[in-house]
Amino acid sequence: QRGPAGGAGLKWPVGAVRRHLAALAGAGETRELFDSINRAVMLALRAAARVVVQPPHSGCFELFGFDVLLDEHLRPHVLEVNASPS
Repeated sequence: QRGPAGGAGLKWPVGAVRRHLAALAGAGETRELFDSINRAVMLALRAAARVVVQPPHSGCFELFGFDVLLDEHLRPHVLEVNASPS
């Protein structure tokens, strides 16, 4: 099933989210929003840096999925971080 922005179900590709928000709030507000999301993600990663286990092999990396909620003022709130995102 395709979602309203071409993604599967309710998952939207990031580019579609950017275009949608830019149409609603403007390009400048959308840039500020994504900067705020980046800051929130970095703060969450820094907070967990001591407990995140390093991969056993050099040259490996781990992907994390961040669920972010936008409030009515387009402020991002990190809801959860997934070690095995879908």
